[in-house]
Amino acid sequence: MEQVKRKKVINGNFTGIIIALILSFIAGSCGIGGSNDYEALVKTSDEMNKSYPAKVDDDTRLDSTNVQKEPLTLNYYYTIVTVEKESLTVNLQDVVAQIKKGAQENLDKAPEMAEFRNKNIALKYNYSDKNGVFLTDFTINPTKQ
Repeated sequence: MEQVKRKKVINGNFTGIIIALILSFIAGSCGIGGSNDYEALVKTSDEMNKSYPAKVDDDTRLDSTNVQKEPLTLNYYYTIVTVEKESLTVNLQDVVAQIKKGAQENLDKAPEMAEFRNKNIALKYNYSDKNGVFLTDFTINPTKQ
């Protein structure tokens, strides 16, 4: 039951973060002078980073974002503030599968994500433990529909 509750919180937080990102991205890509998608996404990432680190939930902090040009990808960097890698007691693959499923569904179906789908922008999620030790990462791409 706790995993279901946590999944809903995580999905809700993803949605809020993504909506802010999209509004900023759309504004940047529609600016005078015709910024290309990469430049607009970099500008958006830079603006987002001004408000980070930010608490996502009791366990998770969003530390920063950056942009990869080829393929065009927005990278998120998270810290799980309540976990040390060497003392993990959960199956990390199961947790990642749940988070990835919710993030993919949001990317593929949320009206706010249409610009990302149209421009085929990938999202990469990077996670570290509370000591900065790498835990896992995954990338999602818009599903062709």
